[in-house]
Amino acid sequence: MRAITSTARLPMDHLISGALIAGITIGGLSYNEYKKGNISSKQATKKTIKLSIQGGLATACAISASNRLVMGNYIGAALSAAVGIGGIILTEKLINPEE
Repeated sequence: MRAITSTARLPMDHLISGALIAGITIGGLSYNEYKKGNISSKQATKKTIKLSIQGGLATACAISASNRLVMGNYIGAALSAAVGIGGIILTEKLINPEE
């Protein structure tokens, strides 16, 4: 029988994929807000950078946690989720698009 789950990719691969997905999405949305005059180009750039980092962190940590769940490593899964939450909180404190 063929497995439907794997742990073949490295966490950095997932971080990059998540950052790209988030960056593409928020980049388009921020550009639209900039064009409407709702935010400055600096705010759009900071918002895109912040949410790209957060998207990458969330993706890498979520996939790491799910890989650990599949392997039965529940403490490792909880730690992966905690690292993701901590990373999101840290970027919220360090990057403020309104400044």
